Amino acid sequence: MRAVSHKSGESGIVLLTTLLIMLLISALMAGFYAAVNSDVRATAIDRDQTQAYAVAHAGLEKLTSDLAQLFEADVSPTGVQILALNANPPVITGFEYTAPGSTVGSGYAVSFNNVDANGDPAPEDPNGSNITSGAYQGLKGIITKYPITITARSITGNAEVRLRRELQTVAVPVFQFGVYSETDLTFYAGDNFGFGGRVHTNGNLFLSNLYGNTLTFTDRITAVKEVVRAHFSNGLSVSSNFFTGNVLIPTAIGSPGRNLK
Repeated sequence: MRAVSHKSGESGIVLLTTLLIMLLISALMAGFYAAVNSDVRATAIDRDQTQAYAVAHAGLEKLTSDLAQLFEADVSPTGVQILALNANPPVITGFEYTAPGSTVGSGYAVSFNNVDANGDPAPEDPNGSNITSGAYQGLKGIITKYPITITARSITGNAEVRLRRELQTVAVPVFQFGVYSETDLTFYAGDNFGFGGRVHTNGNLFLSNLYGNTLTFTDRITAVKEVVRAHFSNGLSVSSNFFTGNVLIPTAIGSPGRNLK
C-alpha cells in the first residue's frame, strides 16, 4: 500500500485563508481611506463655512458703517446715494458677494422698503408710527426702513452664507414736545414750578430752583449731553446763588417720583 499525501490539500487551505485575510485587509484599508477622505472633506466644508460666515459678517458691518456715515453727512439721503453704497463691498481673497442665481456683487445690497414719487426712501407711514420703547416711547415717529442683505460665497468651495439686518431711521416731530431745544436748555425757577410736557434738548440740560421751592416734571425729560445740577449754563455755582431747591423728575409718567440731586 502507498501512503496518501495531504500537502496539496493543505496548500489550498492556506492559499484560501491568505486570500481571505488579504480581502479583509483591503476592505479595512478601503474603509479607513473613505473615513479619512470624508473627514478631510467635512473639515474643508466646515472651514469654508466658517470663513464664509466671517466674510458675510464683514460685509454686513461695512455696509452698516457706510450707511451710518452717509446719514451723518446727510440726514435725508436720496435713493441714488443709498444704492451707490452697494458698489463698494470689501475685497476678500477666495470669496465673492453673489446672490443665488445672480451676478457677482449682487450679494452686497442695501435698499429701502418704500419709495416716493422721486424714487427716494419713504416712511412706512407718513402719519407716523407709535414708538413702543426707549426714551421716546409714547410719541409718534416717522420710520423709514433700510434692509441689508449680504450673501458671501466661497469661490473654491461650496460654502455660502446669507445674513440680513434691518436698520431704521426715526424722525420724531418736535411739536409733540412741551419744550424742545436744539442747544443747551435751562430751567431755574424762582417759585414753585411744575411742567407737564415732554422736555428734550440736543445739548446740556441745566436744572435748578430757588432755595425752599420745587421744580417738578411729570413727563419724560431727555438730553443728548449732560443733565447738570451743580451750576448754571453761565458757569456760576448753583449753591452760591441759593438755587438749591428740589428738582423732582418722574419715575412713572404723570407723577413726580424722586428728587434729582
